[in-house]
Amino acid sequence: MKIAIVLLALLTLALGCKTDFRDCTQTDVSAAFSLPERLSETDLYLETSGEVVNPAAIEFEPRYPLWTDGASKRRWLLLPEGQKVDSSNPDNWSFPVGTQMYKEFVRDGVRVETRLNTHTPAGWTGVSYIWNVDQSDAIRSPEGMVDAQGAQHDVPTAAQCLTCHASRESFVLGFAAIQFDPSQRQQYFEDGVLSAPV
Repeated sequence: MKIAIVLLALLTLALGCKTDFRDCTQTDVSAAFSLPERLSETDLYLETSGEVVNPAAIEFEPRYPLWTDGASKRRWLLLPEGQKVDSSNPDNWSFPVGTQMYKEFVRDGVRVETRLNTHTPAGWTGVSYIWNVDQSDAIRSPEGMVDAQGAQHDVPTAAQCLTCHASRESFVLGFAAIQFDPSQRQQYFEDGVLSAPV
C-alpha cells in the first residue's frame, strides 16, 4: 500500500499536477466575503471572549469525525427560528435557508479557528475565522493560513472548504443520519430539530 502511494505521488509530480486531489480553482467564493468580518458579529456567541454560546445553537458530535491532526473540535447547528431539518429522505437531509453550521478547532487548549457554513438564498457559502492571540475574537480569513498561531494547524481557504462540502448534495458533512445512532436521531425528532423520524 505504501509503495502504491509513493508511486502515485511520483506520477503526479512527473505530470506536473498539483498533489492536492481537489481542484478548487473554479470554486466561486465571492459570497464568503459577504459574511461578517468578525466571529463576534455572527450568531454563535453571545460573548466570544468568555465563550458564552448562543443557547439556540445545538452542539453535536458526529460518530465518524474527520481526522484533524490532533486538534479537538466542537460543532454547532443553528437553525432559523421555527425551522427544522427536513429528514424525510434519510440519505440526504435538507437544511432550510438561514441554517448556520459552526466548527471550532482547538490545539493545546487554544482556539485556532472556527468555520462557518451557512445556507443563503443563493446557496451554501462558508469561511474560516482565525482567532486572535488574546482569544477575544476571530477574523474572517477567506485566504486561510498555514500554521495558524504557530499551532501546526493549517486553516483552509474558503475555496477548499466549499469544494470539499460540495461533494454532498446536502452540503453538510457532519450532521446526517449516518452520523447519529438511532436514539440520538429519535431525540432530535422529539426535540423538533428533525421533521420526521429516521
